Amino acid sequence: MTEERRKLNAAFAHDLRTPLTVLQGYTDFLEEYILFPEKEDAKLLETNRMMAYYIKRLADYVEVMNTIPKLEDTPVKIQTVPIGSFMNMLDDNIKLIAKEYGKDISVTNEADLQEVRGDISLIFRVLENVMRNACRYSENKIFVRLYEQNHLLSFEMIDDGAGFSPEALEKALNPFYTSGQSEPSHLGIGLNICKILCEKHGGGIAISNTPDSGARVQFSFLLEK
Repeated sequence: MTEERRKLNAAFAHDLRTPLTVLQGYTDFLEEYILFPEKEDAKLLETNRMMAYYIKRLADYVEVMNTIPKLEDTPVKIQTVPIGSFMNMLDDNIKLIAKEYGKDISVTNEADLQEVRGDISLIFRVLENVMRNACRYSENKIFVRLYEQNHLLSFEMIDDGAGFSPEALEKALNPFYTSGQSEPSHLGIGLNICKILCEKHGGGIAISNTPDSGARVQFSFLLEK
């Protein structure tokens, strides 16, 4: 029970960082807008809308932290977000994480969707964890592909690193698996958390290597009709 609570607290502490940092960036923009009100009103409205989404994410995190005894009990809270706003949130994450790790992250959107209907907080928890893992183990580049198939919102993330070892391919999704590298907790805890959250959302996660030896992580979430 102690280990489960430690794992849960570590996961939430890690996941709170990104929305807080993005909100700080939007706050800085609003301070600039006050000084230079000739900025476009459309940009101001979109900034306010995006801040509302991130505040909702933080509120969801806090509520879940206070109410669930283990990750498997994480509730799925459905909301509807226009695809444009969803992609803006994805762009926020990419810029933040790329700057933090000094990596080149590119996205291809193949999803023919007008909106995303699902647990946005949960989806981005997984997305951010997988992206940070890819940055840690890549050389320079991470490629993200977004697509929709069989009512599943799916992502494929490939990096240009050395790929998963044979042992990691077999065990990396298990609880508390570590690779023995300099940041052992990130691989084991992060991917196992992602597996639990994807399955809670009606999807799943799989890991493999590309023919060029880079790591590939594919994960999905069931879209509500």
